Amino acid sequence: MLALLTLPLLQTSQAVVIAAVMVWGAAYGAIPLCLSVWMQMSSPDHPEACSALFVTTVKVSIAFGSLGGAIVDHIGIAATMRAGGLLALLSLAVIVTFRTRGTTLKQLLQP
Repeated sequence: MLALLTLPLLQTSQAVVIAAVMVWGAAYGAIPLCLSVWMQMSSPDHPEACSALFVTTVKVSIAFGSLGGAIVDHIGIAATMRAGGLLALLSLAVIVTFRTRGTTLKQLLQP
């Protein structure tokens, strides 16, 4: 998220841009793996449900990512980075508000 927010601001330094893109790429590669492992570990009795939820999450993310193309076409690349950073901050705020610490997906799915 930090790389996404700082990239438009630091575009004058090639070394900083390369470092920010490397951080962004590492996070981009790690997040799906961590999400998949977390889902599978949180509900070992429902692996199919976890897999379906993971695939749905990835597909919805790709669909929302296509909105970035519309932003690039109408406003520009720097605005797309700012919009992505804003969405990342919004996502972080939503995650922080969840009160499910110590609760597994299995417990959440049970009536």
